[in-house]
Amino acid sequence: MDAGRYTAAFNHFTIAAQLDKKSSEPYVMIAELHRKQLRFAAALKAADQAINLDKEDSEAHYQRACALARLGRLKDAMSALERSIELDEDQLDYIATEADLKPLSALPAFKKLLAPPAEKP
Repeated sequence: MDAGRYTAAFNHFTIAAQLDKKSSEPYVMIAELHRKQLRFAAALKAADQAINLDKEDSEAHYQRACALARLGRLKDAMSALERSIELDEDQLDYIATEADLKPLSALPAFKKLLAPPAEKP
């Protein structure tokens, strides 16, 4: 996928999904692949498949948030992003520079996620 060989990558991820029908990971990778190709509806579908397999997969929720943001479904995107961060706080490391989340950048809830934690007195 990183080499731009999207068709080959899609085929490999599809085979991986068939080999391990309980794993969410191939669908997370398919969602990311679709995002790289600007196929956001397909990315959302793959992210949803991943979440159906593992509701606790933070990366699946992150992929879902990115796809939803690009589809203009900002409220749903924020919910997915917040869920992703709730499951894995390390997701915060990526949101400021994620191009697919730029549609959320003006939202107060998004700005709150970017704010440094308040210091205790």
